[in-house]
Amino acid sequence: MTKKTKDKIIFTAESLLESNEYKDISIREVAFLSGISIGTFYRYMNSKEELLEQLKIKFDQKVYNTLLKQTKGKNPIEKILIFFDTYINYITKYNYKFFVFFIPTLLEKQDFISQSKNLCLLKQYIEEAYESDGFNDIYSQDYIFRTLSSFFIGTIFNWCFSMGKSDMKKDFFSNFDTLISKFKN
Repeated sequence: MTKKTKDKIIFTAESLLESNEYKDISIREVAFLSGISIGTFYRYMNSKEELLEQLKIKFDQKVYNTLLKQTKGKNPIEKILIFFDTYINYITKYNYKFFVFFIPTLLEKQDFISQSKNLCLLKQYIEEAYESDGFNDIYSQDYIFRTLSSFFIGTIFNWCFSMGKSDMKKDFFSNFDTLISKFKN
């Protein structure tokens, strides 16, 4: 029952965040909608912040699993394109309010890039592009990674600041092609 209850709590909170701001969601509401007591909630989560971290972990795992499936057998440049397309699809599936609360977490964690297995995949795809002569070696792998990831994070910030009203996919890919063509051989 423990994993099932914890999953139910996470699923309930995830559903609530699709239409509510994090600050407006209470532990009492999550517990009630999960069909558990507040005491049971605290048996599985130490705090509302821990619940948010669990939501982030679940999101990252979904993206990671999808990336592994969708990039199988693709060339490195296609993998990079799929990486960003997949992320944008998952991000826009959720309400911008869901992501607004991850931004401070990312800013607080100085080493979040090294901790993210998804961003490690992006680094791997860039490395593969180098090894297959897909990228011009006048740009370092680290430079390409920092440029692409910074541009992507900026696009997410803009989407959140516009309260989800901008077309994140259009905003990102209208400039992505220019960036990637600059790096290609």
